[in-house]
Amino acid sequence: PKCHTSNTQKWLEKRMPTLLPVPYFHVVFTLPDELRRIVRSNQTPLFNCLFKAAAYALFKLMADSKFAGGIPGIIAVLHTWTRTMEYHPHVHFLLPAGVISQNKQEWIPIKRKKFLVPINSLSTIFRARFMKLARDVLPGKTFPQSLWKKQWVVYAKPFEKGGQKVLEYIGRYIYRIAITNNRILSDQNGKITFKYQNSTTGKQKKMTLPALEFIRRFLQHVLPTGFHKIRYYGFLTPNN
Repeated sequence: PKCHTSNTQKWLEKRMPTLLPVPYFHVVFTLPDELRRIVRSNQTPLFNCLFKAAAYALFKLMADSKFAGGIPGIIAVLHTWTRTMEYHPHVHFLLPAGVISQNKQEWIPIKRKKFLVPINSLSTIFRARFMKLARDVLPGKTFPQSLWKKQWVVYAKPFEKGGQKVLEYIGRYIYRIAITNNRILSDQNGKITFKYQNSTTGKQKKMTLPALEFIRRFLQHVLPTGFHKIRYYGFLTPNN
């Protein structure tokens, strides 16, 4: 598949009526290096754990009256690759800067415009919840002890471009594949050369890989059949 513009547009049209006239936040939860091989070998159960643990951590902190005191609404999308197609499972959460009260009778705006919840606490809760869920679904698996000695990467920042831009941003992730044809520069002598943007400098760089390594990197991002890479939580779930 090379182009999913029509699919993306249909999704945007369906979600546009759910936009709220408020600022939005972008939150990302990333699994550490030590887990990536384990996740790649157990994708469906551990991707589900990733979604559940991230949502649990955010719900727990946002229920606290010090930060929000209610039920958030979340659009979540799974993403598994870096710009060079390395395996890097993480989830993007987009949510309005406000919550519904626990009795579902009141809208409560986020108290500080550029602050959602404390990131260190969010990361700690996410780590503990993921590990609990992972051990439940893989009871015989041994996980590295180093996972407990490091802070898992989580960040949250205000999305200042407006509601429609929020949907357009996340829409790109829903149907995007690991690489598109316009990034492939050459296919010669059993080697593939492609361009990518360096995440630190923002500059374009080139990478050449043997054909089989290129194929391996690409195919590891094909999700299990029937897996839902986009999910809704809180007051944005379909039954609400």
